Amino acid sequence: MFDLDFEILQLVMYTGAPRLLNAIAKDGVIPFLGVFAKTTKKGEPLFALILTAAISEVAVLIASLDYVAPIITM
Repeated sequence: MFDLDFEILQLVMYTGAPRLLNAIAKDGVIPFLGVFAKTTKKGEPLFALILTAAISEVAVLIASLDYVAPIITM
């Protein structure tokens, strides 16, 4: 059961987080995130997607919610 919940959480992170990161970068809230403001011709935030995929993959490779939960809730 927990494996399924974690996979759903990963899907939500993978679809919503890149657009949120892209919006923050476009607004210039955090200056060094400017690289994530770029999008493809179709409007996809490519660099933000890559970063989010890497973070999600690390969470999956850790594979234990006990280790990942403190990082997520910081």
